[in-house]
Amino acid sequence: MRRIIVTERLGYDYPEGTRALRDVDLEVGEGSKVAVIGPNGSGKTTLLNLLVGLLKPTAGEVLFEGRPLTYDRRTLSMVRRQVGVLFQNPDDQLFAPTVWQDVAFGPHNMGLPAGEVRSRVENALELMGVEGLRDKPPHLLSGGEKKRVAIAGLIATDPKVLLLDEPLGGLDMEGVDRLMDALELLNVEKGISLVYTGHSLDDLALWADEAYILREGMVVSRGRPGEMLLDRELLMGCGLIRKRRLSS
Repeated sequence: MRRIIVTERLGYDYPEGTRALRDVDLEVGEGSKVAVIGPNGSGKTTLLNLLVGLLKPTAGEVLFEGRPLTYDRRTLSMVRRQVGVLFQNPDDQLFAPTVWQDVAFGPHNMGLPAGEVRSRVENALELMGVEGLRDKPPHLLSGGEKKRVAIAGLIATDPKVLLLDEPLGGLDMEGVDRLMDALELLNVEKGISLVYTGHSLDDLALWADEAYILREGMVVSRGRPGEMLLDRELLMGCGLIRKRRLSS
């Protein structure tokens, strides 16, 4: 499998000295699904920001398609066209008056002809199952609808990789099912690699080809998520399950 993103001993310290990540080795293959699991403060969001160049590492490096990521404007622009990011709160990236205009923003800024922009927007809306929302203001949508519209805006730029920061957060069961169905479609039919974070080995994490468990900024386990689920001691030590059940 061709590797699209690789990190080598990646580390990041915040300006005030807080260590967020240390010695993180991670691989994202073409068409793969990678879950990054850990409690709050374990470094998950920081890792995603490093993968797309929103932060510059203080140690190690990120390789994109075999080349070390540099932080000049041209390189970052190229990477961000090929690596889309869904933030935890989709309101942070939905800003246009209508869903259609929001999804069209990326391809329009790429300088594509109007016909190509229209085709990409139509396709993205259909893939994410939100074509019926095209004329609605994003702020009137449900949480699940907002996330699917935000992802539609990302895939309209034809990325190779999607980075999804806690994509199931705040969704009800129906919202979870719809989002997972849409992500499966993107991965299977479009071949888009998915990297997503979460707090537990939930259904989305178990769907991954490979999972990484982060604790205090370090990778403490890497492997098949189904096998990790059987390691109760590991999960308890990382704060991913309760140490004991409450008595009835």
